[in-house]
Amino acid sequence: MKLLEVNNLNIYYKNKGIKNTIVDNFSFSISEGEIIALVGKSGSGKTSIAKAIIGLNKYYTGEINYNISKNDIQYIFQDPYSSLNPFMNISYIISEGLSFSSGEKRDEEIIKVINTDIASFINTNGEEAFRNIESEVVERLSKLNNLVIATGGGSVLKNKNVNFLKQNGRLYFLDRDLENLIVTSSRPLSSTKEALEKRYKERYPLYYSVCDVKVDGNKDIEEVVNYIIQEKKL
Repeated sequence: MKLLEVNNLNIYYKNKGIKNTIVDNFSFSISEGEIIALVGKSGSGKTSIAKAIIGLNKYYTGEINYNISKNDIQYIFQDPYSSLNPFMNISYIISEGLSFSSGEKRDEEIIKVINTDIASFINTNGEEAFRNIESEVVERLSKLNNLVIATGGGSVLKNKNVNFLKQNGRLYFLDRDLENLIVTSSRPLSSTKEALEKRYKERYPLYYSVCDVKVDGNKDIEEVVNYIIQEKKL
């Protein structure tokens, strides 16, 4: 039984509008119980092929057919320092990945670190201290796989956070009209209608510029989720 079939795979990148092909008309298959290895010089396209198979590289043409669930495919980075934190033991690393298998909210992870609610922490320690901890959490979560990260509204204020989030995934901007946004006391920086409007006008251009895909957030949750799922298949 063939678990994976790749037919006429062409992988390219665009640089200043010029299309550069790095893999040309490559085909192979993997049967049950079979192991294959891609070898070649650095830059020959080995990693790009692997990323195309698991959906991290969208710049390709050809067919990639799966006879197994994509959830059963695991990508392991060749650089151990991109995959493993040298300050954590292997037991913690494995258990951490399992604990996030169904997705996680950034807030819950930050609260574990600060041991209080976010509003109280910001009121006591200031926004900059909060942003520093937020960056640490974003960096850690971004290295995990099979995960949906619900970020805070200010997570993309720092360029390094955007880079962290994009290194292993895509950014979806849930574009919701100002009048449909909810004011909440748990967000001290946007706890009033006036403050929320100010943040909206300040950050909207940033959200738009850093996202990979803009999604109409005014629709109901089911429609938004289905749109993202279908877009990822493209």
